[in-house]
Formats: sequence, C-alpha cells, structure tokens
Amino acid sequence: MSMLMPEPTNQTYLLNQQYSSADNLKARIELHERFSTRNYSWQRWVFDHFNLPAQAHVLELGCGTGKLWAENLDRIPTGWEITLSDFSAGMLQATKTQLKKLNHFKFASFDAQAMPYHAASFDAIIANHMLYHLPDRKKGLAEIRRVLKPSGHFFAATNGLAHLQELGDLMAKFFDHHPHPTHARAFSLENGRTQLEEVFTNVELFLFEGNLHVTEATSVVNYIASYQNLTESQKNEIIEYVETEIAQQGYFFIRKNTGLFIAC
Repeated sequence: MSMLMPEPTNQTYLLNQQYSSADNLKARIELHERFSTRNYSWQRWVFDHFNLPAQAHVLELGCGTGKLWAENLDRIPTGWEITLSDFSAGMLQATKTQLKKLNHFKFASFDAQAMPYHAASFDAIIANHMLYHLPDRKKGLAEIRRVLKPSGHFFAATNGLAHLQELGDLMAKFFDHHPHPTHARAFSLENGRTQLEEVFTNVELFLFEGNLHVTEATSVVNYIASYQNLTESQKNEIIEYVETEIAQQGYFFIRKNTGLFIAC
C-alpha cells in the first residue's frame, strides 16, 4: 500500500488538514512528554536560552498550542510584551483559549514570509520547529532579520536527520512508502547553520539530550495517525509489533535528535 505525505511546504494541506486544529500536534507532544528519558521539560530547556532584557518585545512564529509559554509562566518578566502568531487560525485559537486571560500576550495570524510589522520591531523572534514549513525560506529569514532589532536574537529549534528514526523504520515495515515526515531535511540540525549564516553574523547550536522509552503501544499509533490515516487493521498490526518490542526489552526505543539555533 502506497502512502505519500504531502510536501511539508504545501500550505493548503497544512492549513486544512495537518494544522486545522491542535489535535495532531497534541498527539505528537504527548509522546515526547510522557516517554522522554530526560526529566527536564523541552519547553523549560528552550526558555533557559532566552537571555533577553527585562523590557522586551518578543514574537513567536508558529506558536502551536502555546506550550512554550504555558510551561514557563512563572519565568516571564512583567516587562515582556509577547506576540504569538501562527499561519493557522485553528491552531492560534487553541493558544488563545489557554493564554488569553494573561496580559503578556497578543495574538496574530499571518504569513511569516510577509510580516505586518515595521523594521526593527522585536528584541527576539522565536520559530520552533516551523522553518521547514516555509515555501520560500530565504524570504522568510529575510523578513525575520528585517523586523528583528539589530541587537536582537533569533531562536530556531529544529530536528536532525536521525530524529525519531525508529518510527520511520517502523512505518517502512508496513507501507511501501512510509508516511513518517522528513520535512526537517529542509531546515535541519545539519544544514540550518548554513542557511542562517546567509542572514545572521553569529549562529550557535545547542543540542537537547535525551531519547524516548515508550511503554504504551497506542501512543505510537496515535503519533503515526497524526500524520497519516490508518485502518483498524494497520493500527492493530503496529500495536502488536510495538508490544512485542516492549515485552522483550521493557520499552520501545525511539531516538531524539533535536536542538536550538541562536542567531544574531
């Protein structure tokens, strides 16, 4: 059975199917949160790198469900003015529901390749796991540099090519063309620095250590289903395979290969 995912830069697919609501993203986040071998949150780790002034204008592109901020509410300086944006109105609504009562936040939906802001508007811009979705990344990075203050910092998280490799291997066992996403290849830990250095003078990479030890097969199925429709038969086959792995070694191993670029 052949199953090919749409291109990760296909805006119609991203808006109308993949990110029309927050459900798919939530299924993927749950796998990482429940089964990480590291007992320190990814969102807290990312926030650790925000060395910003007490008074700062901050913009997040592709804010998803707003978990970066929900998990760090106790650490946000009162002087920060934060704009959360997403290309998907459905995704942004989930974030509004969670954070709308807090004074720190404004919300906006727009294309990151054509931002509705004056030059040098922000002290920091954040784009976590989203740059590989831009059809014209050079244009998007140029826009980010334009609206970022000369002294500002750009934070961009992404994955390496080995990220979740075992999920890709698992899908290859059941499909002619496995649907596990490979979109990080467009902006990855391996090639992200080169792309950023076309726009920024200084680029640093910080790696997040840890893997996944999954002890519940249905969580693996839910993750895969967030990208690809599965029949009940396919779900049962995957569950049987993963449960066998869990029975043999105590967990189903999935490697993580992710990190954060900081550019200025």
